[in-house]
Amino acid sequence: MAEPVAQLETEFIFLDTEAFVREKYDWQSRSFARLKELIASSHVRILTTNITRREVSRKLIEHYGNANAAFKKYETLVNQLDGNECLNRLLDPQASERLDAQFRAFMHELRAIEVPLVIDLNSVFDDYFSRRPPFSDRKKSEFPDAVVVHAIRQWCAQNFTRAYIVSGDPDLKACCDDVLIHAETLNEIISKATVTKRIHNYLLEFVRQHGLLKQELLRVLRGRKVRVSSRFGPLYPDIDISGEVYAANALETFELNVLRRTGNQFSCEIQFAVDLGIEFALSFESGGLAYRAGYEAGKTYFESETIEFIFVVSVLVKYDHANSGFIEILAFDFDPDIEIDLRDLEFFPSLR
Repeated sequence: MAEPVAQLETEFIFLDTEAFVREKYDWQSRSFARLKELIASSHVRILTTNITRREVSRKLIEHYGNANAAFKKYETLVNQLDGNECLNRLLDPQASERLDAQFRAFMHELRAIEVPLVIDLNSVFDDYFSRRPPFSDRKKSEFPDAVVVHAIRQWCAQNFTRAYIVSGDPDLKACCDDVLIHAETLNEIISKATVTKRIHNYLLEFVRQHGLLKQELLRVLRGRKVRVSSRFGPLYPDIDISGEVYAANALETFELNVLRRTGNQFSCEIQFAVDLGIEFALSFESGGLAYRAGYEAGKTYFESETIEFIFVVSVLVKYDHANSGFIEILAFDFDPDIEIDLRDLEFFPSLR
């Protein structure tokens, strides 16, 4: 087995369903490709359960159904753009089976270890009635998560080891302790398996203090168009809303993950928070909604709000950590698509 990297506390990694959804089921994504390399070099080993596999399959088919319905709704427009081949593939009765087969093939590539679901149900029900994680007032019936957590904990005890739980679910995070170690994202695991904590912390502090990088990121954001959407269905048919960023301030980098290291070059992914001043243009086609909201139909109105966003940017850093200590940013990739839900805007209540 390869010598473990100091930052990785155990080689065993459990990927929650949320981790697969976060990667958008792209089995060839940069993160999954890097994970396969780490598995091949014996740095990490993947744990899974029958419940997790079935949950991912269910969500995969569910999202396929949503895509299918959307294509059917706009089938005429797609055909006008010569999208017949894509449409036919999507509407193929065997499409869902092929998608599920690709997921199974991916799990085979990961050489995932199947953790048996032999658990003490009394312990699960004790957690349920005591509202211990993963049960909570928000999620009172998380029996699948509870069974998975107990199974992995029991497997670790039997094998005298520990395991990472990769999930953005706060209730699963609350389950973690000295045996089950929480990691928010797969990229966090990849970073821990790629560089030592000392190098990671130095890179993070460097990008945090890099004034020119901050200026460039803020420059990219200013003047950016903002799309207004609705998570509960289409926007009101008689209102048109668009936005544009007129100010970007208070940029703070709070996370860095190293996805790949080639010699003295480090491919990093950083997350940062920033306050965006956005001007929204509103126009109303009919008088009813406009009147109730205090506007006049046929005119354009402007509303401004300052909203905090979180973005991810890819950065390539050269760092001669072993000799001179010279460090510089070679390149960055940042082309954000800014979207906000109508109901998250302060002026939304006036539109109801």
